[in-house]
Amino acid sequence: MKNEKSVFIVDPNPFARKGFTHLLRAGGYKISFYASIIEFLEVCDPELTGCVVLDLGQPEMSDKTLKMALKERCKNLSLVIVSEDNPETRRIARALNASAYLSKPVDGPALLDTIEWTLSPDLNEKDLKNNKAEK
Repeated sequence: MKNEKSVFIVDPNPFARKGFTHLLRAGGYKISFYASIIEFLEVCDPELTGCVVLDLGQPEMSDKTLKMALKERCKNLSLVIVSEDNPETRRIARALNASAYLSKPVDGPALLDTIEWTLSPDLNEKDLKNNKAEK
């Protein structure tokens, strides 16, 4: 089940999920949303592609357990952390090898740009090569 433009929103706040859903649907993405990381991991499988937008304000499992679960079940998904900014969430975002970290409240265009960037790694590699060639 390949979903190149799929975004999986994982946030315990129903208002945040609703806001992200409206923003990302307007951006042309197929959206699925979940109230918890455990709920999301129950449906995640290695064939899914796209991006997970995750709020870390959910102490449901350790960052080591979460990292292993994401690596095993969601290996083709990029990870964008959108959470309250504090040293602990930044540490966990680094531990999870997140593609990006945005603090709440998040700027809508910044989130759209970040997701587009994480879903287009080949475009970024091409841009890097072009930038090196120009120098």
